[in-house]
Amino acid sequence: MRKILIIAWSFPPAGGVGVFRPAKFVKFLPSFGWEPVVVTVKEEFYYWIDKSLIKDIPPNVNIYRLPIWKTKIINDEGIRWLPFLFKDIRKIIKNKKPCAIYLTGGPFYPLLLGPVIKKQFKLPYIVDLRDPWRLLITRQPAKSIKAKVENFLVNILEPYVLRNADKVIFTADSMRKEYALVYKKLANKFITITNGYDSEDFEYIDPVKFNHFTIVYTGKFEDFKKQKSPYEFLFEAIKMLHLKKLNIHFVHVGEIEPKIVNFVRAIGVNDFVTFAGPKSYKETLAYQKGAHLLLVTGSEYRKGIPTKLFDYIASRRPILALISPDEPFFEIITKIPYAKIIDPENPLKITRVIEEFEQRNFNINKEFKLPEEYERKYLTKKLAQVLEGIIKN
Repeated sequence: MRKILIIAWSFPPAGGVGVFRPAKFVKFLPSFGWEPVVVTVKEEFYYWIDKSLIKDIPPNVNIYRLPIWKTKIINDEGIRWLPFLFKDIRKIIKNKKPCAIYLTGGPFYPLLLGPVIKKQFKLPYIVDLRDPWRLLITRQPAKSIKAKVENFLVNILEPYVLRNADKVIFTADSMRKEYALVYKKLANKFITITNGYDSEDFEYIDPVKFNHFTIVYTGKFEDFKKQKSPYEFLFEAIKMLHLKKLNIHFVHVGEIEPKIVNFVRAIGVNDFVTFAGPKSYKETLAYQKGAHLLLVTGSEYRKGIPTKLFDYIASRRPILALISPDEPFFEIITKIPYAKIIDPENPLKITRVIEEFEQRNFNINKEFKLPEEYERKYLTKKLAQVLEGIIKN
């Protein structure tokens, strides 16, 4: 097998949404003739450990776990990892002799390794941007001197990294198009490989059993600064439903956010809302599979496709999507027969739709085939084809 060196900060047993993409690529790449070699950070530097994710990693995969610089002077973890990456990467490459390099961000500063490796070892590299780097800072103008310095650096470094890359992968077509407008001369390098679901993750999950009709939301609540958030409209709808004597409950799985807790208390629905806190991936899927209704919302900046959406689809539970037509994943949702799209700023309509779901006792047709284009193995095949292409060139 040809070897690919994967440089990824987030990797099992780390928890969190950034782990799944590199972990699933590592799981399925051997099926397409590629042996992954992983460079990541030591377990002690992860904020959240989820041992349940280790099952995805083949036992024979070589994993190099490097430390990061312990200092309070620099907050960015990627910068603090760079000295050890530069120190050890040459030895790893000489030892393992990969044919190509895959780097994923964030954190983003480790992407600087790509041009350095290419120059020294003549190896092609792929950049996988799970989130926007330079475009994110342009949406949030810098105010402090520190932020202005960082913006200055990013405006130099991102073009340097992308210009030398053989391919740049984005997780949403909307982000690819946005980058193509900025980097017109590089647009032919840009491709989209979305996130997805792994059907095997759902095979032995026992759903959580709820006593009442329960709406489940997993992950972080989006921070809306310029407008009222969809969550506020949803909680107002839940309040209306209880005034109509309908016993609707809401469960959040993920880090508890005081701003949301305070709003729930302020409008008087705290008796119907449960903040379950962070759970392992396996436990989170159990909550999703047990839900009567799953909630997904858009973001103020229309920034991408939430990873949870694909797990929602694979959970085969009804989905309530509080999104606008210009949301990047609007088209995906329209293809799912058990998803309902609602204007996020219309609590009366949200109330009516939830009531309809509660009364219909909605069941998913087991004959419905999940969309193959979002299967993790299929998506890994696309990555393998990209690797074949850059090796040939």
